[in-house]
Amino acid sequence: MSNGKKHNLAPHTNPVIIGPGWWTMLHRLSRQAQTSQQEDDFIKHMEWVSKNFPCLTCRKDIQA
Repeated sequence: MSNGKKHNLAPHTNPVIIGPGWWTMLHRLSRQAQTSQQEDDFIKHMEWVSKNFPCLTCRKDIQA
């Protein structure tokens, strides 16, 4: 999520730092959900992430 702007944020809320690793992990988890139960678990996880992700910019992207 780098758009050329400098982010004056704490590392745990800076989208340049926190974003890439999380997005990679979330995409891997989504691909690994093979059963209905795993899909339901992933959806519940994403609902939690969409409400609790420390980077507010990223949180808005999750909710979009």
